[in-house]
Amino acid sequence: MSKYRIKWIDIAKAVGIIAVVVGHALHPLRGDDHQLINTIYSSIYWWHMPLFFILSGFFLKPLERNFESFKHFIKKKVLPNIKDYFLYGIILVFLSHFLRSEEWSYTFKTLGKLVYGGRTLTDELTVFWFINVLIITTVVVTLLISYVKDVRVQFFISIMMFTLGVSYKEIGFFKFEYMPWSLDRVLLTTFWMLLGYYLFKYYPAIKHKGIILMSGLSLYALFFVLKYQGILVFGLYIKSHKLHNTFLIFYASVLFCLTVFILSDKLLSKIPIISGMLAFLGKFTIPIMYFHKAVFDLVDFMKLDSNQTLICIVFGLLLPLFAYFIIKKIMNQFKPIEV
Repeated sequence: MSKYRIKWIDIAKAVGIIAVVVGHALHPLRGDDHQLINTIYSSIYWWHMPLFFILSGFFLKPLERNFESFKHFIKKKVLPNIKDYFLYGIILVFLSHFLRSEEWSYTFKTLGKLVYGGRTLTDELTVFWFINVLIITTVVVTLLISYVKDVRVQFFISIMMFTLGVSYKEIGFFKFEYMPWSLDRVLLTTFWMLLGYYLFKYYPAIKHKGIILMSGLSLYALFFVLKYQGILVFGLYIKSHKLHNTFLIFYASVLFCLTVFILSDKLLSKIPIISGMLAFLGKFTIPIMYFHKAVFDLVDFMKLDSNQTLICIVFGLLLPLFAYFIIKKIMNQFKPIEV
């Protein structure tokens, strides 16, 4: 973890991860006779994934144009994420094997899916597609800001990629139904991460943040009502590539993310108890992202009859922290001692 952290960014990350956990907890409750649940679920997906890609662009740095710089970037920024991806994935696959008494053939098939990644990932690994796309997008955007110096050209490239990314339903890879590691989703996410890189630089200079906040919240409320009434067609499901209303995906999702940033900066960060809890939670969004679906499986295994959704949300936010610290403590035991 970085020694110096910007509090409102951690709060924004916490808001995002809470939305992720709530969205996944509500997923089983959707149906024709649960329009309110359907609307809450859909409205969460309008912004929570773009939010994380924008946030991931905040601290990117251009590379020097030489192989050593790129090698250092891969070693420090890419390989650790790949290592964690496989470490946590393997742990969850074997926990699922023993918890659900799965056949070994099924377990090894799941390990194969972990390697292939993307849309093949289901159950406790279903959210791992995000890590696939995050890693690849980080490489793409870092190279883009390093080797394309004209900002206008950078955004032209990313917008053209975005346009291509919303122009089809799904593409496969040779005989496979889906692309490995959801490679094609990078067409969408490159724009958001590049936007985050520049937004962080110029965020302090943005004027009338209060007006933007109220406008964003008002528009979100209006869209929510229209969606509930069946008037608005707006859907942004990146993993399944179900994209409805390209105009709103491009513009409204960014506005809603900016609204979350301003809300975190100007309001939530000013409330002592709430800001402290959210800032703490925001430091551990990746472990929560990795483990909360496994926690859901554990709660389901316990066969609770009441308040299961609420328990999933609370446990899904808190138990991954314990898992993260336990794994880190175990891993530290195997680090070589420096002499």
